[in-house]
Formats: sequence, C-alpha cells, structure tokens
Amino acid sequence: KSNFFAKRRKSKVVCGISILLALSETGRIYEAITEDIHFKEVDELQNNEFVDIAGSTFTFFAVSKDGSVFGKGINNYGQLGFPEEINRLDTFTYVKSLKDHKIVAASSASRNSLFKTIDSKLIGCGCNSFYPFFLEG
Repeated sequence: KSNFFAKRRKSKVVCGISILLALSETGRIYEAITEDIHFKEVDELQNNEFVDIAGSTFTFFAVSKDGSVFGKGINNYGQLGFPEEINRLDTFTYVKSLKDHKIVAASSASRNSLFKTIDSKLIGCGCNSFYPFFLEG
C-alpha cells in the first residue's frame, strides 16, 4: 500500500486499466501502476502546473494552467488528438492539434475525447462509433 494519499491532498484521481493518475492540490501529477499503487510524479510533466486530468481505459490527458494539453496512451482512433498513424504514446506528449485553443478541462473515453475551452466551446477528437470526428463548436 502507498501512503501517497495520506501525505497529499488530491483534487482529482482517474483510473485506467493499468494506471492510476492523480492531480494534487498544488497542480502536480502523479502516476501509479495499479498492481503496486506506488505513486510517483510524472517525469515529463514536472515543469508545468496542471488544472485538470482525464483518463479512461488506455487514454490519459493532463491540462496545464496555461491551457496546453498533454496526452498519453492508445491513439488508434485519433482520440489523443494525434494522427491515427501514431498508434500509441508511452509518455505524456504535447497535443499540437489543440495549440490554438486554451483548454480548461478534458474528458476521455476509450475511442474519443472532449476538451472544453476557456470560452466554453467543446472540441472533440476520435471516433463516435458511427464516423470519425474532429468537432469544434
């Protein structure tokens, strides 16, 4: 067992098949493999402050205070916001397709993702089981 939760206040925790992701009250992001539940700060995200996280089966997002989004996981439907040729990202990677938007929140499902902008618009990417979409508005 980890004493992570006893030491830090969390503002949000999300769970995938094999990963737990936690956003601390101070804007830091921690990750644990579900088998051992030993949280450690995500190396590639240490230089940012975060306001939101999202996660589902194999897809995870981190939304920074400046509105940038970082994604990790399976991208076979473009649900991470990357071209479908990029099938998987093993580390959190900046989502360039959202660079023209200030994102404040993210939501993730197994085949699609939604992002809320600072002016409350929704941007979606991935597949909705009927047709692929990248939706703004």
